[in-house]
Amino acid sequence: MSLISDSELGALQDLVLSGLRTTIYIYNATNVVTEDGQESTYPSTPSSTVLGWLYEITPNSTALSVLYGGQTLSVLFRLLIPIGTVIGPNDKVVVGAGSYYVQHTNSDNTYPTSLSVALRNLV
Repeated sequence: MSLISDSELGALQDLVLSGLRTTIYIYNATNVVTEDGQESTYPSTPSSTVLGWLYEITPNSTALSVLYGGQTLSVLFRLLIPIGTVIGPNDKVVVGAGSYYVQHTNSDNTYPTSLSVALRNLV
């Protein structure tokens, strides 16, 4: 016996989808192995466009750290988008004037009402 029926899950997904109102541009990465490791390239136009909800989840205790020889602050975000959206690690997401990079998604979770994507943005 499952926790909720397919129709109940569908109703929950419809409720979540009704709150997704921001245009999200997704650029799926092409990853190439180089002498220095891995390099990601992106298409010049979005691979897909969906509606979503972006919000910051950076902890208040976040401190400056060193990256590539300079100080930086890793700012973290969560993006909710429709189930079935094609998105994965290293993909680029553009929302308004901001660009973000995908860390991971909850695509393997059971009973998802939306696809939850962890994003990073270096400031």
